[in-house]
Amino acid sequence: MTTPSNRPIDLPLPDEPIQRVRRLARDLAWGALHGLWQPRLMIYEERAWDKAWLFHPGENFENYINAWNNQLPDVYLLEAFGYLAKTAQSDWLLSDKAFKLLEEDRPESIFVSYRRSISSALAMLIAAELRVEGFRPFLDIRSIALGDEWHTVLQNRVRQSNIFIPVIGPTTLESDYVKEEITWALENETARRIIPIVHAGFSPADLATSPFPALAKKNPIHIREDNAADFFAALQQLKAFLGV
Repeated sequence: MTTPSNRPIDLPLPDEPIQRVRRLARDLAWGALHGLWQPRLMIYEERAWDKAWLFHPGENFENYINAWNNQLPDVYLLEAFGYLAKTAQSDWLLSDKAFKLLEEDRPESIFVSYRRSISSALAMLIAAELRVEGFRPFLDIRSIALGDEWHTVLQNRVRQSNIFIPVIGPTTLESDYVKEEITWALENETARRIIPIVHAGFSPADLATSPFPALAKKNPIHIREDNAADFFAALQQLKAFLGV
């Protein structure tokens, strides 16, 4: 069940203009499908989203609009992309194309950071389980195409992610590569959710004395023993957080 803390409409917003148009259309369709509002949109002043409202039973649509911080795509862009259809003066309706966005891959961009010498098996298990649930996590062991400049690819992938999962064991933070990835993720903490997963004897308390004490402020998933039962419990906890 999707809870208020992990609804897709609450995810950090993308930076790319096209992705923002798709995100808004998908959010409106998701809210309509889940009964937060109806698919009919009223806009009383052209282009003015702050003057817009949806017919809804309880959700405060104004709060959703305000969460965009005045960076909402133009209503005519949604019409041009085929996500909105004007049915009358000031009256718009979400199109079939908007609802088809819900059938595509999940909008979350997930980066899994790990040190191969200690966490390869766990990181691959996490990525595999997320793929089963429809996510497309980035894992550098298999996601970098031949010929790509790996450092730039990793940097861009971290900065484009809205969910960052560092898998941390006792020696993970000795890796310069992992430290770079965490540094990039922490550059703008409001742009992504950071979910540390600690294992192999490393504990949440160890984060406070690590090179990244900011990670100690995040609610981590703690795998106390590296065994099948604890791995399964951790995956269930992660999936529950992600709303699956």
